[in-house]
Formats: sequence, structure tokens, C-alpha cells
Amino acid sequence: MKKIFFIYTFIFIFCNHYLLAQDTKFTFPDTTKNNSKSILFQKQYWGFSFNSSWTSIGNLFGGKQVEPFFFKPSVGGGFAYKKYINDATNIGFGISLNYQQRGAGIYYPDDNDMSNIDSTTRWRFRFHTFELPINLLLRSKKCVGKSESVRWSAEIGLIPSYTHLARRVYISAEDGFHTLINETNNFQQFNVLGNLSAGIDIDAGEKTMFQVHFQTQLGLNNAYRNDFSQFQGRHILFGVKISALFY
Repeated sequence: MKKIFFIYTFIFIFCNHYLLAQDTKFTFPDTTKNNSKSILFQKQYWGFSFNSSWTSIGNLFGGKQVEPFFFKPSVGGGFAYKKYINDATNIGFGISLNYQQRGAGIYYPDDNDMSNIDSTTRWRFRFHTFELPINLLLRSKKCVGKSESVRWSAEIGLIPSYTHLARRVYISAEDGFHTLINETNNFQQFNVLGNLSAGIDIDAGEKTMFQVHFQTQLGLNNAYRNDFSQFQGRHILFGVKISALFY
């Protein structure tokens, strides 16, 4: 009798334990899921920008030019700070501190010297400027496509610009001894330009966002003064700006 009692007791304990084990569910954390907010939806950013552009001095609104110009390559960049009203808002404000090259290539008549076959495009106006772009920031409400890693963005604003140095430069490609003529006094040292850029923000991971924008800028005041004051021309720029931003 005792043996039967022990056998039933053992069976009861075993079955009860087995059924409880079947009903018990263990929840394991999903280590692959990232609950942090994407950098594309942060409130503020800081970082650095670089642009590769083409610049000239144009008379889009009429007036006489000093000389015939063509677009020349210029570079620039600096420090940027951007802040949106809140995390869910698509409007914000940005300010930058930049160094920017400006200027134009100058067409010259061919001097007919066979040893100087490229005389028509060797002259340049080169400007070295320090600038403080102030922009209204816009970004799309949603990401592009299903990747959740790309977002549209744009900037529109004004650029106060101070010309530290303006030179007329002759490019002597043969020996590297370029002709440098200081003409800072013939150009406005303080200029204001309108700025417009648009492109994409890319989530690069590790709290980093790359921003790629096509940009264009147009001077709002005459670039000339003193000996050139009877002429009309405005700074023009278009190119590509790449920024690395963090939060």
C-alpha cells in the first residue's frame, strides 16, 4: 500500500511540475532593437561644413561690368550650429562661422604670343572672406522611402560677408611665379548675400549625420567701389556643400 502511495505521489509531483514548466514563459530582451531616437529627428546639431563651388561677379540686374568674367572654382567651410524648435518640429534656425573664397575668372584678349597660348583665361579676381550665414531651416516630416535613414532638408537665409583681401592674380603656370595685385580698396569689404540650399540628411550612425546640399548664393549689394564705383556687379556662387553634424 505504501509503495502505491509513493508511486502516485511521485507521478502527481512530476506531472504538476511538467505542466507548470509548460505554462511558464521567459521573456528575453531583444538586444538587436535600438530604442534610441534617430539623429534625423534630433532637436539640435553642431558640426562642420565644406563646400566646393563656382563663383563669379555678375550684372544680373543690368549695369556695366569692369571686365568680362567667367566662373572659377572656389572652396569654403567652417563651423555650423543648427537648432529646431523641438524634436517633432520641421522648422528651425541655423548659424555658421565660415571662411569662403570668392571672385571670378577674367577673360583677356589673346596676346598672340606663341609661348603663352593660354593668355585669355589666366587672370583671376580672388577674394578671401569671413562670413556669418544665418538661415531658416526646413526638413521633411517623414524619411525618404522605407529605409528611415534619409530625410529631405533645405535652408534659406542671409550671409553677412567681410572681404579680408581681394587680389587680381595672373596664373603663371610655367614657373609658379604668379602676379599678385592687391585691389581690396576697389571692392566693398562688407557684403550681404542671399542663400538657398537644398538636399538630404543621411543617418551615418554613431550619433553622426551627413548633410549633402546643392547651394546657390547671390549678392544683394554692388561689389564695387572707389575706382570701380561706376560699375555694377554682384557676387554669385553655386556648388555643393557637405556637412558632418553631431548632437
